[in-house]
Amino acid sequence: MGAEKQRRLLAKNLDDADEFLARNLVDTRYVTRLFANMLRERVLFGGGATEEELTDILPDDDGTTRWNRYQHARVRTPQGRLVDFLRGKWGLAHAKDREKSDLHHALDACIIAACTPQVIQRVNTYFSEEEREPGRHSFKRNADGTYTHRSTKKDFSKSEAREHGLYLPAPWDRFRNDLLSALDTVFVSRRPKRKPGGELHDANPKGIRYLPVPLVDLNEGMLADAILRETGGRRRNNYEMLRVALNAAHGVAPTAFSQGYEVLGKNGRIKLVHIIALPLWSLPADYLERRKKALAKENRQRTKEKLPAINEYVQTKSRVQVAARKTVPLTSLKKKMLTEGELGSFFYQRNKELIRALQKQLDDFSDDPKKAFAAPFRPPPSKSGKTRPVIRSIRLPEPQGSGILVRGGIAGLGESIYTEVYWTGANYLFYPHYAASKEAMFGLEEPPAGAEFLFNLRIDEPIEVILTSGEVVPGGNLPGYFVVYEGDGRMRIRAHDRPGKAPRRTDKADEEIGERGIEDEPASEVVNVDNSLRRFSTKDIKKIRKYKVDVLGNYREVIVSIPHGLA
Repeated sequence: MGAEKQRRLLAKNLDDADEFLARNLVDTRYVTRLFANMLRERVLFGGGATEEELTDILPDDDGTTRWNRYQHARVRTPQGRLVDFLRGKWGLAHAKDREKSDLHHALDACIIAACTPQVIQRVNTYFSEEEREPGRHSFKRNADGTYTHRSTKKDFSKSEAREHGLYLPAPWDRFRNDLLSALDTVFVSRRPKRKPGGELHDANPKGIRYLPVPLVDLNEGMLADAILRETGGRRRNNYEMLRVALNAAHGVAPTAFSQGYEVLGKNGRIKLVHIIALPLWSLPADYLERRKKALAKENRQRTKEKLPAINEYVQTKSRVQVAARKTVPLTSLKKKMLTEGELGSFFYQRNKELIRALQKQLDDFSDDPKKAFAAPFRPPPSKSGKTRPVIRSIRLPEPQGSGILVRGGIAGLGESIYTEVYWTGANYLFYPHYAASKEAMFGLEEPPAGAEFLFNLRIDEPIEVILTSGEVVPGGNLPGYFVVYEGDGRMRIRAHDRPGKAPRRTDKADEEIGERGIEDEPASEVVNVDNSLRRFSTKDIKKIRKYKVDVLGNYREVIVSIPHGLA
């Protein structure tokens, strides 16, 4: 990396803002010239040339020069200041809102298309008259529809104001209304995101929780390659030795470990064990179910803490929900995070004294963690009376339904590449596909047998959804763009022009024509609440349509045949 680039990346203050803007303007000029030349070379214009388009052609020019001058006249690149000036004079200043919609690009394109040499001549005349007579074009609109000149204080009707040339007329009457109506029919074209991007997984893996497993209960699946690959150090060596011993006994654990097995201890010493701690995600659901029933038959007083712990990981779908541990700073702790229902009975009962001390500290400061733990917090002393060190964070259990094994821990999956859509004959099913390998991931469901694959959905692919209630999402007679399928069974779709998320209201009459324009009739405008980003449950989907769109915004439906059986 060069020294200059490194300096810019590490800069905390933008001292050379002018240089930054100048570089951006150079890029803009280059792209504008490139695109204009492409239009001149490839677009065939209909109709004959007008007189004003032939003014630059000289009698002595040869054929090639005349053609180049003619094409240059048909495709012009006006400056941004000119476009902004015309936008204000034609009553379209408030129609451009970068945060509200991407259609502001189409708005500027229409103004550029209407920026003929005659319009440019009018603008030059406008400014020359302003220099000779300052304030000549400054007037305000009255409530009765008349206009008052600011300098002379004379009143004019709309037609009189037009005759006196006190404003810059639009290309035609109702130009503003026609333009805004045309924008409502424009479909914004976007390129689907096909290349994987973003993080492969969360940056900070969480710790894995383990469960003691008798050696005689081991099977080859519990010591699979995925466990060895994501486990390191002494624990991995022990797993490898156990797997070798299990394979030597042809997978019969009672035969292989009837007398226990010698493994490496914490200090590197060999010790005989009959139980080994395995990560919960590696244990099959049927084994956890058997352990739960076995523990229930034992003394409940001894197992009252272990039994709820196993119950937390067995779900109704016979799928294990992996439990991890997340580190939470005390200054971010809340009382609701310390309840037994949130932490689980096993963790709560085991750390009851510490949890109650934290709850009391939060109670004393009205559940404000920053005030409660502004001073160093020391946990209660041990049973022997030994003082414990100051703590600044606590590791709390957190269920992890799916994820990826990273550096001996569990991390959440990153952004999906695409989402597979299936049809079961009664409803739609969605399965995200990630860039990580399947061997490293866990907790992802597979499509059921008999489900028919329909298509893949990628980010920024146009779709339209009909809900069971009859509502069409996103509505407006135009498709929207797929955003994401979330793990909780909900989908998000954004409107094609991606307006902003906050509603905005303007209720201000423009006094100057420079801000609105004579053709601009309404004095107040209400922008409705934005519904561009819709989020809904996929269980409510009655029908889903996928479209293809070209660079010009022409879209067509992708026909997918869904078999419905015999009538």
